[in-house]
Amino acid sequence: MSEEKVYPIISAAEERGYINTTQYQEMYDASINHPETFWPEQANSFLDWSRAWDTLTESDFRKGEAAWFIGGTVWHQGERTRGQCCS
Repeated sequence: MSEEKVYPIISAAEERGYINTTQYQEMYDASINHPETFWPEQANSFLDWSRAWDTLTESDFRKGEAAWFIGGTVWHQGERTRGQCCS
């Protein structure tokens, strides 16, 4: 039997963080409960798309396969990246 240990976040680190614990939990919940709206919002916030994706995600967990933003084209460090953005 394993014992779960929880280590609190040092306040100085939390103050410098991009998001706080409450925001993280809200984002996590949205990513699990509403992935069809959460992930496109994140993708559009952090990536520059020259062509939007056709399909958000396709996966086969039995085979260990997952693909995201299928058919999309992003600009990465000034270079164009086509096909599956993330898989």
